[in-house]
Amino acid sequence: MSIQSLSRLYSKATVLTEQSSGVTSKRENGVIEVWLDRTLAQDDSRRMGKPVKGNSIRSF
Repeated sequence: MSIQSLSRLYSKATVLTEQSSGVTSKRENGVIEVWLDRTLAQDDSRRMGKPVKGNSIRSF
């Protein structure tokens, strides 16, 4: 389990995942980036039909 947390004066964001993760915040535009390690040795039954090898970056 991985827990990442960012906080500012009046707000806080916490990300709880079962995979390795990383979180960073950019000062401009209030952007938070979250990295999740999605490397799987076998199909995870989520319609990919094959192992997943790669990371995802999402900004919100």
